[in-house]
Amino acid sequence: MKYPLGMLFFSLLFLSACGGGSSDNTQTLAFDPFVDQYDANSYNMGLFPLYPYRRDSSLLAIEQINASGGVLEQPLNLVSVSFQIPDAFETIDLQDTARRMIEDYQIQLLATGSSFVALKLAEITVPRQKILLADSATSPSLTTLEDDDLVFRIPPSDAFAGQVLAALAWASGAQTCSTVFIDGDSYGASLSDEFNKEFTQLGGKISAQVALPQEQSTGFSAFFPQIYATGTDCVLPALLRSTTAATLINESVSVGFQGAYFFSDAAFAQGFIDSIADPDRLQGSFAVTPGFGLQEAPEYLYFVDLYRSRFGSEPRNYAAHAFDMMMVASLAIERAGRENATHHPDGVMLRDSLRAVMNPPGTPIGPSQIATGLELLRNGDEVDFHGATNAAMAWDENGDVAGQIVYDVYQYSATARDMVPNRQFVIERSF
Repeated sequence: MKYPLGMLFFSLLFLSACGGGSSDNTQTLAFDPFVDQYDANSYNMGLFPLYPYRRDSSLLAIEQINASGGVLEQPLNLVSVSFQIPDAFETIDLQDTARRMIEDYQIQLLATGSSFVALKLAEITVPRQKILLADSATSPSLTTLEDDDLVFRIPPSDAFAGQVLAALAWASGAQTCSTVFIDGDSYGASLSDEFNKEFTQLGGKISAQVALPQEQSTGFSAFFPQIYATGTDCVLPALLRSTTAATLINESVSVGFQGAYFFSDAAFAQGFIDSIADPDRLQGSFAVTPGFGLQEAPEYLYFVDLYRSRFGSEPRNYAAHAFDMMMVASLAIERAGRENATHHPDGVMLRDSLRAVMNPPGTPIGPSQIATGLELLRNGDEVDFHGATNAAMAWDENGDVAGQIVYDVYQYSATARDMVPNRQFVIERSF
């Protein structure tokens, strides 16, 4: 049974998704997400969404897919488990929940967001030969992960974000910079390394690379002599939580730092500006995030119009990536079933079809043509998916995205007292 998307905004820990098992829309949900969501008459995917709006974007894609006939003559269904509240990543046992999805419910494909979560889930999915897709995992550590080619992601690696941020810092006139990250966080450490490498190659100097203790979310004054060393022109807070970055900046008011900050997508997240006591301390600062989508590209505009009409708001960062993730998953499921003559392709079968539907050759298919793409596959043809995020995209041998890699650049505006869109930065990466 399908639920309207408008009903999917309640329940902190466990979220109802289309295709749930209950036949009574007003029935109180049980605490077990599988009881309420798993549908034996559908092809089920597991979803660990990082934010509700990304879950909604995934569900929006599922709605389009099921309106096009679903996959392998059945609906595509999400078992969606919320694990995150503000400033806290785990409210459930991520790995145990993933294990239940795979072992108790035979779910072959799981999807999630951040690098931290993806790496934890990969410890469960890879040994069991299941697929893991990510809509916002950007750590370079995923590139070299020993994953038996079972982990794929839609956004680009932070190897590119670090390069873009370093180029912006150097172009702004910065000669020395320091970077800050949380000890043990692969996202921040990798981003810091990539920034430092590119900045020094451009001729800059890294004055400090500061690893904060894992439990540190406030009380940063002891680290200020390193972070704000004399003569430092810029600071990169490579921090996973925007509230931590805001607190660091707020607490440093006594330092009198006159340089600029450079932010990645994680530190520059929803609510960041609202947490800054005096936004004008961000004068000269820049931020980059993997592009919401290539501006003016027809498929991105299609997604934006669809999102606006459904939710009455503008899509935020990684919403288009979550949308693309579900679209390409549906194509891979359809092809894997066709190639293996089954309505329930397993993880290895899916692995062998993911690149086939994302990479040339094949008929170019965007999200607006999902019905055509699924029909082509049913008829024995091949497709080449390009999404709302990139006009040309493919997966390389590591499951990293290639083609047109788009970054949105933001700059602080004293007039708006906010970080506002400045331009897009497109990297062409061959495949």
